[in-house]
Amino acid sequence: MCLARRNTYLEDTEQFSFVLAHQAINVSYQTCGSPSSCEENISLNFGITQTTVNSQCCDKDLCNTEFPKVSSNDTVNGLECCQDEHCSEKIQCVGNEKVCLKMQSSAAGIHSEMRGCATSNLCAVQSYQVPGVVQGTLYCCSKSLCNSAKLISVNILVLLLPLLLYKLI
Repeated sequence: MCLARRNTYLEDTEQFSFVLAHQAINVSYQTCGSPSSCEENISLNFGITQTTVNSQCCDKDLCNTEFPKVSSNDTVNGLECCQDEHCSEKIQCVGNEKVCLKMQSSAAGIHSEMRGCATSNLCAVQSYQVPGVVQGTLYCCSKSLCNSAKLISVNILVLLLPLLLYKLI
């Protein structure tokens, strides 16, 4: 049971999915959510991995018994983003990925910088932090090849960052 917010209970059910080396990994969970996270889907595509978060909400006690379907639109939309510093590697954005993204992260003294495609709702979060664990900054732009990137490393924190960012929106 969730606490009442503005006389409404919001029980959020989410499907978190990421693809690494063409292998889909799905994680589903149920939680209490805020109205702003209802029905808001996220996509983040670094080329080597694509993460989508799909959510749905309901407003009655114990109503979040079903998981949302993993939905991903693989239709190329015309936006192309850089994946590396010199833009020698490019990513074709798909579906609702309407912005190019630069994500700088620092975790355990390791700094990484990645670029790719994302849905524009991720741009609302300009910085993020879990004290003592990870911190970072996001930069968005909306024209093809408007970003350049320095891809240093991919670790599990980078793969899970979209989920953290989703909770901050």
